[in-house]
Amino acid sequence: NQLLLHFQPKVDMASGRIIGAEALVRWQHPEKGLLYPGDFIPLAEECGLIVPMGHHIFSLACQQMRSWREQGVMPERLPIAVNLSALSFNEEGLIEQLIRCAEAHALPLDSICLELTETSLMQQIESTTQRLENLRIAGFRLALDDFGTGYSSLSYLKRFPIDQIKIDRSFVQDIITDPQDVAIVETIITLARKLGLEVVAEGVETVEQANLLNSMGCGTAQGYYFARPMPAAQLTLLLTAQK
Repeated sequence: NQLLLHFQPKVDMASGRIIGAEALVRWQHPEKGLLYPGDFIPLAEECGLIVPMGHHIFSLACQQMRSWREQGVMPERLPIAVNLSALSFNEEGLIEQLIRCAEAHALPLDSICLELTETSLMQQIESTTQRLENLRIAGFRLALDDFGTGYSSLSYLKRFPIDQIKIDRSFVQDIITDPQDVAIVETIITLARKLGLEVVAEGVETVEQANLLNSMGCGTAQGYYFARPMPAAQLTLLLTAQK
């Protein structure tokens, strides 16, 4: 019971409104204070705890979403994104467990976005594609995280039944000064549009980055410029004020 969630808003670039959020796990350690994922997720993966931890995190996210809905502060289809590790993705019975948890909290499945990294999807492509298809048929939304950092981005993008791609922060951080990053981001946005996918820019930290991305046609972004990850109570205040 020392694990908790912080939430980073996803913002509509045109209106500035919060249109989603990503759930990010933290460990409130009794001696070391607040620990971030980099401090404990690799160890959880190494010792085999990442799968039960993933289910616990998903359950926490569902509990919070239900609370927001009961308070009337969350729009009906405002999606909350939850990261899914490679080991969790390949777990037997995953889909059934996720559905049971969401239904236990009376949540529509399309209000939950599962974020997966490219590297977690690059093994056993045929079975991966089928599992993604099954998740999507069930009703979950699917996002490809850290897009552009994997070696097989383009060759498999059209095969994966996903709804959203997230431009990795490594391409966003120098977008104002590096013409190559500009070209990469423009290409990703254009590609997403042609494939009918939503696109989200990660790691937006300055007004200049936000304005440039908006001018490129990037519809959604998240990053410190808009808001740092925050406790649920703080996001509750923002959602209430927005409503």
